[in-house]
Amino acid sequence: MSEVNLDEKDLSDWSEKYDISLNILQHEYSVYIDTIRNCDEKANKYLVVISIFIAGLFTILASSFIDKLKFNFNPLDLVSLLSLVFIGNLILIGRYGFKIIFLLLDCLDFVKTRRMPDLLIQLKSQGETNSTEYKYIVLITAYQEAINYMEGSIEIKQNKIRSASKRMKKFIILIVSSMLILFFIKLIG
Repeated sequence: MSEVNLDEKDLSDWSEKYDISLNILQHEYSVYIDTIRNCDEKANKYLVVISIFIAGLFTILASSFIDKLKFNFNPLDLVSLLSLVFIGNLILIGRYGFKIIFLLLDCLDFVKTRRMPDLLIQLKSQGETNSTEYKYIVLITAYQEAINYMEGSIEIKQNKIRSASKRMKKFIILIVSSMLILFFIKLIG
């Protein structure tokens, strides 16, 4: 009789441990889902910022500032040199801009998440096991597999956002320098 009580005590202890583990895994799963959502929101915000700077660049290109560009190579004067630097900056802006946009759009790709297995099927197939074994075999294992599966996707999204963020700083510096070059050409010319 004491042996049965000991088994029930051990089973109860494992059940409590599994309950704690299950709560932690449920919370961690929710955190991972929120992290994916936050990555998507951050990518959207970066797309808005870059579109504002691109719109500003096109506004300046359409303005009267662009009329002062000169490409006189014989002799090469300061306005012609600044015009060449401006064109070089535009090429770099295009390169960085397209790379940033493609990184952010790739980041917005859907991430497949793992769902819980069909619990009715699991209950039928695990019908002989007790609730403690069921918690481990089905629930804890399913949550852990889902978390492991999403971890790689989150890392990929975050790396793309980091890369876009680094390029975005250079992109903004290039746009500001292009605007300054156009302003100096307007003053000089």
